[in-house]
Amino acid sequence: MAKRRNVKLFKRHYTRLAKFNHGATANKAAMEFIDVDDRQNPGIYPPADIMRRLQYGGDFGEMMGLRDELWTQIKAK
Repeated sequence: MAKRRNVKLFKRHYTRLAKFNHGATANKAAMEFIDVDDRQNPGIYPPADIMRRLQYGGDFGEMMGLRDELWTQIKAK
């Protein structure tokens, strides 16, 4: 019972988060609640051929401090 409740809570949480940010969610259970315009927006959910070419940024290692500093400057503008 607890696991089922958690799945429902996560589904609602990720749905609200994606709607608020107009961003993607990897939670497949939440997809049915995402606005159609957002689901069909290739900037949010790229087509499969684009997804195959995307790369994860990975671990920034020693550069993480610089990355954080630059990101803070960007957000401040």
